[in-house]
Amino acid sequence: MLRALLNWQNRYILFDFGERHTFLMVFATQLESGTPMSRILESMHAHPYTPVVGDVAGLALDAFRDGKPIAEYWDSLGHFSTMEAKLLAESESLNGREGLIQAVAYLRESTSEDVSFWRTVVFANVVYIIASAYLFGFMVYLSAAHQDTYNNVLVQVGKSSTDMMLFKIGNFVLHYGPYVAIALIVFSIVYLYFRQTITNVEDRTLAQKFFLFNLYDLKFEYDVCGIVAAFMRQRIPIQDTVQILADIYATSHFKNTRLLWVLAELVDGESSIPSFRGRVLSDQNYHLVELNAADDTPDELASSFGVTQYIAGVLLNRNFKRLGRLTLALTMIMSLMLILGLFEFVQVMQAGTDAL
Repeated sequence: MLRALLNWQNRYILFDFGERHTFLMVFATQLESGTPMSRILESMHAHPYTPVVGDVAGLALDAFRDGKPIAEYWDSLGHFSTMEAKLLAESESLNGREGLIQAVAYLRESTSEDVSFWRTVVFANVVYIIASAYLFGFMVYLSAAHQDTYNNVLVQVGKSSTDMMLFKIGNFVLHYGPYVAIALIVFSIVYLYFRQTITNVEDRTLAQKFFLFNLYDLKFEYDVCGIVAAFMRQRIPIQDTVQILADIYATSHFKNTRLLWVLAELVDGESSIPSFRGRVLSDQNYHLVELNAADDTPDELASSFGVTQYIAGVLLNRNFKRLGRLTLALTMIMSLMLILGLFEFVQVMQAGTDAL
């Protein structure tokens, strides 16, 4: 658990989008110039553009000197995802330095697109999230800690805090909050279970009509299209590519099952694009891939999956941003409720003062 938290911190906090883009830009440029790997890492560590880039390069240099696969080392520390590390490792293994250059170039391009739930939804709206939590906590705090004190004052003017909106909200949370929390936890567990296990196409389509798995499935399509495009650029056979993807998603039942279905179709002689239909690609994305790869050649597959990844990324980013706006709406609602509650409290106190 602690290792997972440290990897998450390395991936999203320390080695974030900006740091990764800087690192990959320098790394890709030096690889293309023909500079040996050890000298690239030594230079980036000794003369870093940012401290984080220097630290990441230094850790990679230590692994390189010890004979460890650099990509796997970055994966173990969370600097790169398992999929990205696998792409780097397999590309270098199958196509040498040229394969590594192409893999790093792809990661650089995909990093610049920045299709990320954490950055688009959470980090972009962290101020609103903190503000909402603070306002919510403040209302609960008033009801929990100072309601008796306010009642002692309000009784002088013939009022009670239980009749006021500000305290009603807090008391509702105190009384029913645990039940609401339990219901949310149960819903989350059930949602995550079915998100991972529902593999039937018809059931999945029905769930998506209720917007249950849309973002999850679209992100899966986006990632798969990107990796397939990257491997096709290097002329790596489609069956090998799908097998690598199945290995990457070995711990995810839904994703692994879908990819194994694709692999089974390919083994049975199905052509590349139809094997992805309904298993990985939605109907819209399938037709988009098919439109751009009529002859099923590696170049056409790389281009068509790349185009589909771009479009899926734009749509995914749009949906992430819409989801992020909910935090702003929640902050506005919480602020309005608090302002109205305080205004009501001031009016009661003013009326009582005037009566006295």
